[in-house]
Amino acid sequence: MKKTNLIIFLLATLMSACSVDAPKSYTESSDAAPIQPNCYIGTTIPCNILPMNFCVDADKEFIVKVSGGKTEFSVASDNGNVCFPIDKWKSLLAENKDNDITFEVYEKTNNGYLRYAPFTMTVSGDSIDEYVTYRMIEPSYQASGEMSVNQYNLSTGEESIIASDHYTHSQPGYRTQRCVNCHFVQRHNSQNRSFYYRGEKGGMILSYNGTVRKIDTKTGDMPFSTSITSWHPTLPLIAFSMDNFKQSFHSSTTNKIETFNLHGDLVLYDIEKNEITNIIRTENRFESFPEWAPDGKHLYFVCTDDDKNKLPFDSVKYDILRIAFDADSRSWGKIDTVYAATKLDSSATIPKISPDGKFLAITRAEYGMQVPTEHSADVCLINLATSELLPLKNVNSPLCDSYHSWSTNSRWLLIASKREDGSYARNYITHIDENGNATKPFRMPRLNPRHDADLLKSYNVPEFAQTPAPFSTAEYMEVVAKHDAEKAKFGSPMTKQVDGKSGASNIHHR
Repeated sequence: MKKTNLIIFLLATLMSACSVDAPKSYTESSDAAPIQPNCYIGTTIPCNILPMNFCVDADKEFIVKVSGGKTEFSVASDNGNVCFPIDKWKSLLAENKDNDITFEVYEKTNNGYLRYAPFTMTVSGDSIDEYVTYRMIEPSYQASGEMSVNQYNLSTGEESIIASDHYTHSQPGYRTQRCVNCHFVQRHNSQNRSFYYRGEKGGMILSYNGTVRKIDTKTGDMPFSTSITSWHPTLPLIAFSMDNFKQSFHSSTTNKIETFNLHGDLVLYDIEKNEITNIIRTENRFESFPEWAPDGKHLYFVCTDDDKNKLPFDSVKYDILRIAFDADSRSWGKIDTVYAATKLDSSATIPKISPDGKFLAITRAEYGMQVPTEHSADVCLINLATSELLPLKNVNSPLCDSYHSWSTNSRWLLIASKREDGSYARNYITHIDENGNATKPFRMPRLNPRHDADLLKSYNVPEFAQTPAPFSTAEYMEVVAKHDAEKAKFGSPMTKQVDGKSGASNIHHR
């Protein structure tokens, strides 16, 4: 059905976007062009992005001219959708790398055409990863609703489902709903990837070296199954957190719900041995959100600043720590504090290191670690060479800006943001230069520019990938529905106490 709707839209687009000439006679207006999303005005885009189609008033007629270098073309719109031919668009971007392209919006009125103030987009010479993977989730807090892990091609606009929480059993008409989540890949390469199906017949769905398996990762004396995931960049190892997330509802604050953790430890899974061993387990603190450094020599994570049992929930705050890892001996070393957010009476979470190793992206909030519902959540960078914190004021919004992901070349940051309405997260992209300077973020483009405005779901945990999923939805669902989960072995008893607060470093702010 999704592909059918896309075909119908593309046919309508071809009919409405036939080549036309821009008006030669018009009245000038100093007003900004009335386009949506208006974040496209003055932004910086990758040189390989799909057309930046946008919306105008559906009750009026428009002509839009786009030009750059020796290339220019115009499209007409009488249905509110301004859509650029993909072949002409690609040629335009290829010709104008590291230069601006200009848009002129003409509105047809009773007195002729009115031209709004032209605007530009800067075409970066830095390309972007071809795919984005994310979870599509409804704002349903008691049942899972309809949920899926999707992949989206940033060059063509094609979207497909990797896995869905709806599948059919062998009994006709029998359907069940699940939570499908925690989708991650190894070093932006989707050939090695994992995600979870929770509940009956569930487990970690692991595709590795051309095969798909279902693994039961709750083993030994582990009180909970594994959740938040980070693949080692080169070795067949996955770091996991063991979490026990709960939700509650606010009655008087601007935040709708509260997601909090009642447990948090770190374990390591060896894919080839099918074995889980301990990384960190502490009595009075939570550890979560593991993230490998690009060289695989450290594992970054978040850790509570004090007794995990202290109340109220908004007193639980997290720092960013890291623990050394020796690949040869598969042993763990010294723990250091990378960013002591609690010294600033705030909380830091979601550590993500740029592949070039220069910047650590984090999300800061007033408290907590699961912050997609907190309006205080903002994305920041830490320069790992100078320990300088970069607040990215031109990237963040008054509402929630939370999960983030780096492109392979370290030049693009993908952010899940609720800036539009406070309820539904949308994917935004910003360019990061070698000094950590960020450009105005733009909403991830769609061939149908009204797609996100009409979408009653959130983009959740967006991640860049260079390649598509190696297996079809049917192949993944075959493993989910018909294969028994392999029980992971338990390789070591859980250490009762590890000091997670040694070696604090000083972060200074810009």
